[in-house]
Amino acid sequence: MKRTNLIGSVLVLGLVLLAGCMRVQTLLVTPLSALVEPGETVAFTATDELANPIVVTWAVDSGPGAISAAGVYTAPATITEVAAATITATYTGVTTITGSAVVTLVPPVLAEIVDAEGDTFGPATYDVLSISTARTPTELTITVVFDSTTPPDIPAAGAIAVPGELTGFIDFDLDESDATGFASANAMYCPCAPISAIGTDLFISLFERNAAGNYDIISATTLVDVGDAEPDVTGDVLTLTIEIADLGGDDGITNLSSVLGDFLGPTDCMPDEGAAVTTSVDPMGVEPEVDLVHAYFLWSQYDEFEWGVQTEPITP
Repeated sequence: MKRTNLIGSVLVLGLVLLAGCMRVQTLLVTPLSALVEPGETVAFTATDELANPIVVTWAVDSGPGAISAAGVYTAPATITEVAAATITATYTGVTTITGSAVVTLVPPVLAEIVDAEGDTFGPATYDVLSISTARTPTELTITVVFDSTTPPDIPAAGAIAVPGELTGFIDFDLDESDATGFASANAMYCPCAPISAIGTDLFISLFERNAAGNYDIISATTLVDVGDAEPDVTGDVLTLTIEIADLGGDDGITNLSSVLGDFLGPTDCMPDEGAAVTTSVDPMGVEPEVDLVHAYFLWSQYDEFEWGVQTEPITP
């Protein structure tokens, strides 16, 4: 007589029945909240009360942005004011359960400092009225506004600046610490006190445009070109656009200072007094009008054209 082993079949049936009795009672969405800027993404997950992943349907119930079937939320490319979006996950089983999270959307980080009018020195070719920054997840934009009597004139693509054309440095302190890096060009050339105290990690050299028409972003440690700043001149305004990826993995929140002039020498410093502009703080201070004409400081020589780079780091 053939025997039939029912133990395995009964066990399997029992597990199936037990699984059928188990119900998802709680749906947890992680993270519960997130802060994003234009174009940023947030990956959400859904779990039950035992922290087991569960399959849900994702939706943006209210507010801007979109979410994928996998739970990845993407903020709009443009955000002009603070807004909120509600993300909802829906589980459909024996009963329907939902969970939600809130995304806060903020405009690009903006910082600005107003430079004193008429505070030029040296050849006095260029007078800067303000320098500002705007940061998104992918780009850092620097906007320099000049006095209408001294609009920026930049060299052609692939050319070195000549007398009368804009030159200078824009320095970045990526770790936001004046205890590391190199002394800024602002500290070296600007005859004002106190000087801008930052430790320069990268800088833009405005003395030459490369073959692509951009300015080089240079490592202050190695003097090696690590990226590009794309220039655009409209009237009295110079705009430099930098890919965040060109900042060596930095998030674009950086202290910044600058000294600009023409080939003959520096003519204006930003800021004149106090600490550097920071791309993460708004608003920045407003400098007083300065009547004093500062002493003239020559640029130092490097290879075939004039520029200045501190040759010793602040820390070994």
